[in-house]
Amino acid sequence: MPINRGSDNFLLEVALETTDIGGTSATSKSVDMSECDDVMFVAEVGTWNAADDLEVTIMQDTQADMLSGNVKLVKAQVIQTDAADGQRYCYECKAEDLDTENGFRYVALLVEEADDTGTDEVTVASLAFNLRKRYENRAAYDAVDAAS
Repeated sequence: MPINRGSDNFLLEVALETTDIGGTSATSKSVDMSECDDVMFVAEVGTWNAADDLEVTIMQDTQADMLSGNVKLVKAQVIQTDAADGQRYCYECKAEDLDTENGFRYVALLVEEADDTGTDEVTVASLAFNLRKRYENRAAYDAVDAAS
């Protein structure tokens, strides 16, 4: 009987190490949407000045470094006015909702904080679902499992 491996279906990565974004912004590592169906970014607030707002935008680009100059906004900015230490916020998008046919296959999460009134730390993880590349090798995995 074939073994269903979680690694065949999803990939969890730290997309942005803990960063103080007070008065600035940071962009997470991108996810290649040509290799998966869905992605979820989880932004976790670390030490956060309660007077500040966390602004979040999902972006897509033709380059993995998100620096092509052709960045498109996938979802309008979401502002978390109640951001507090330790809270987590999830943001999702599907490959079918993106402009991947025109080369915009990379998505990333932009986190911003406009005021600089103290420490505003955030960490971002990405979770890609239904990995296509892994499905290509599924028959080989199943054959090994059946022989075991």
